[in-house]
Amino acid sequence: MIYNEEYNWVYFRNWKVGSTTTIAVLKEAFPNTKEINVIGKQLKTRAHPDYEAYKKIIDKLNNPFTFGTVRNPFFQVQSIYYYAKRVCEQGGWAGFSSNGAEGALLATITFPEFIDACYTKHRTIGFVKDFIEPQWKLLQHVNKVIKFEALEKDLKKLIKELGGQTVKTFPHLNKKPPRFENVNFKPKNPIWVDYDKKSLQQVKEIYKDDLLYFNYAFPFENLIS
Repeated sequence: MIYNEEYNWVYFRNWKVGSTTTIAVLKEAFPNTKEINVIGKQLKTRAHPDYEAYKKIIDKLNNPFTFGTVRNPFFQVQSIYYYAKRVCEQGGWAGFSSNGAEGALLATITFPEFIDACYTKHRTIGFVKDFIEPQWKLLQHVNKVIKFEALEKDLKKLIKELGGQTVKTFPHLNKKPPRFENVNFKPKNPIWVDYDKKSLQQVKEIYKDDLLYFNYAFPFENLIS
């Protein structure tokens, strides 16, 4: 959770939606911005806190302007998968050993298998339930939602509206392998080599509220019919 008392706003952080980049830009535009550690069981399981955890802190503030970032679920889930594998390769999280059972499974699990584990809430991969959660659960009550797909343009606009300083650079931090970014929604594009019909349907069902709430299209009905 990122908070600026002077300008009275709060940014809700979420998984793989450009949060690291967003926070870096916000700190440049608003020098006195602080990170607030939201205490809750979610932190022990490496997930970002949910709305209720944020609300307990926000209720103590002076009615701040709240906002967050979202991403097309089909891209977000795939990014989470590769992020988890990359972290595992780099030694894992605190309390999570890349040499343990979870790490060994992540090293060999395919993307469809990962989605299936998330979809069924299988506990073999203990942290997947913390990663794969509809974004609307966190952001349904915020004042503004910025889409990852228009992050730079819309974030700069919001910073100006909030009275922040002009941002000189807009870094892309925590960038994943380039072959998975900047592609159109076409089945023949590389991003879809990870998906099969079952995983497409499962992600569609997991994130059905996101697709509706944030107006993201699912143009592949022919692939799962």
